[in-house]
Amino acid sequence: SNKMAAPMTYTRMLLLFRNIGAKPAVTGAFCWKSVPELAPRQQVRHASRKFNTRRPYMPMHIWKHKVLEFTKYKKIKDTRPLAEKCELIQVRQQQIEDSKPHPMDVYYSEEVRRIFQNNPVIAVFHENSPSVEETKNLRRRVRRIGMDAEYFSHEALDLALAGSQFENIRPLLAGPHVLVYSKERRIKELIQTTKRLTSFMLLGGLVYDRLMTWKDLDVYSQLPTIDVLQAMTAALLNTAVSQTHTLLQSNQSQLVRNLQQWNTQREG
Repeated sequence: SNKMAAPMTYTRMLLLFRNIGAKPAVTGAFCWKSVPELAPRQQVRHASRKFNTRRPYMPMHIWKHKVLEFTKYKKIKDTRPLAEKCELIQVRQQQIEDSKPHPMDVYYSEEVRRIFQNNPVIAVFHENSPSVEETKNLRRRVRRIGMDAEYFSHEALDLALAGSQFENIRPLLAGPHVLVYSKERRIKELIQTTKRLTSFMLLGGLVYDRLMTWKDLDVYSQLPTIDVLQAMTAALLNTAVSQTHTLLQSNQSQLVRNLQQWNTQREG
């Protein structure tokens, strides 16, 4: 038969036993042969019929699907930058804040403060993996024009510049760098001396407490010196004063010339 027998329940089993006049055994094995009606039946299907293996389950109801989608948990997207998401960076920053500075960093921080306070011209160069010979060549070139080059650790720079008037230069000192400083204005000589050094790139600097980029330094280097600017300013002021004096005396001079001419004509 191609139909499967109905599931056998305990109540139906008692009814079958009552009809055939038998009593169910409480203990022991049960013999199916004594009850022909309870003989197991095997399901038989036709060979032409196949199971649907692609869609074995019934489709979900549309309202159930909407409720499940509505109640599904959606994680809030974190819009913070990657630097703030990283827990290791936060732990490292906390360790730096809690740790006591090294005595050598404190000593070099005093040197950094002295350089920034006593030198009005400070340029920052980025190091592009220079060799020892290239670093020595940079020092020789800048000392030839009356400047000096030094390198300091980031810890010493942070201790020296934090909370000072030179704090705005700290972004230029984030990577590997070299400080070139001088007490005189020698920006033009510095650019001409270091333009052929491929391992060092000028980022910017401080000129008389003013932060400048490398483009600003290039424009500033083309300006005349302070002495020349002062002479030009004095010449402009003198020209204005002389022109003002001439304009004020023009009426009196014209009157004198007219009187002299009239007197000459009368005597003649």
